[in-house]
Amino acid sequence: MPKGARKGENRFKDSQDASVKTRVLRFEEHVVPKMKAMCDLVHIPNKTAFQKICAEVFNENLPVNMKEITHRAIATNAKYWSIVGIVYYSYYDSDDSKSLNFLKKEAVKKLEDKEKVEKLEQEKKSLAQENLALKAYISKSKLQDKASDENTTIDHEVVNNLIATIDFLITATEGIVDINKEERSITNLALDINSVLSKSISCTYFNILEGKL
Repeated sequence: MPKGARKGENRFKDSQDASVKTRVLRFEEHVVPKMKAMCDLVHIPNKTAFQKICAEVFNENLPVNMKEITHRAIATNAKYWSIVGIVYYSYYDSDDSKSLNFLKKEAVKKLEDKEKVEKLEQEKKSLAQENLALKAYISKSKLQDKASDENTTIDHEVVNNLIATIDFLITATEGIVDINKEERSITNLALDINSVLSKSISCTYFNILEGKL
């Protein structure tokens, strides 16, 4: 007559161990590949959602001799979570579930924005310097005319070259610098912080365009 289990002995241990091994194998061969493919395509909002999807994948087309698993079992069983958890942490940095790819894209975007701002500022500075140079040149010419009492004229070739240079810069920064000939204003539109060039400087540019100088 067969004897029962000894006191304190789990007579279902062998069966339970076999069940765990079968589940581990299913996690490794069925769940992990599918979760990797899924994480490549979609963003999973948090660890609990990831565990629920793992449970759904595990339970799909389950063999008749295998019991379904819950997401709580995956969360609390260290052996199960150690298998699928590797997938989770290879795509997400922490429990807030911001994907590493998303963080990388954010960093690249910030860097590109910074470089764009620096480029716009440099172009704005160059344009301002061209305007100042033009004003200085014309002011110098006027002083020389007054000192010599001679009816000299501005070197139109030089002025035309300066105007052409400024127009070239304006065209190159289309959408950044706005020239309003009616209001005789030059406005920097970069970064939504509109900055109007002082009319004491820009007036020279418009005077030359209008043939007043």
